[in-house]
Amino acid sequence: MDVWYFAYGSNLLRSQMERRVGPARETPDAPRRAYLAGHQVVFNKFGRNNIDIYANLAPADSTVIGAVYCCDAVAMQKLDGFEQGYERKTVLVTDDAGAQFEAVAYFATPEHTVEEAPPTDAYLRRIVEGAREFGIPEPYVVSLLRQAGRADDWA
Repeated sequence: MDVWYFAYGSNLLRSQMERRVGPARETPDAPRRAYLAGHQVVFNKFGRNNIDIYANLAPADSTVIGAVYCCDAVAMQKLDGFEQGYERKTVLVTDDAGAQFEAVAYFATPEHTVEEAPPTDAYLRRIVEGAREFGIPEPYVVSLLRQAGRADDWA
């Protein structure tokens, strides 16, 4: 069964997603911008090396702008292999047309989180490039950079 996957971190970058799970679907299930209310992106998920920091979702009085990809079970299984330390949760997202639908998002498990810390430049660059590919407004991109403690380092 196909599911929508809500990307908010480096999986916003379409080329990364395609390397991980294969080519993206085309119309009507093409990847597109989507919004998750009641959450914000935080940088508090530690990586396999216990050093790198990755994006996570946390409850907040704000909206995360990301993208949705239509994925089959095989693609989701492949993605699970990359998203260790996260768990899938079903969330309600809205697309630019105003349609609301369920999607799967990855949330870091408590034992894989630390205090917020800046991610690497390479990781942040993938998020920014992916956000711009999906036409995510620049003020939101700047807010992500600010959340990552890096707003002054990026143009």
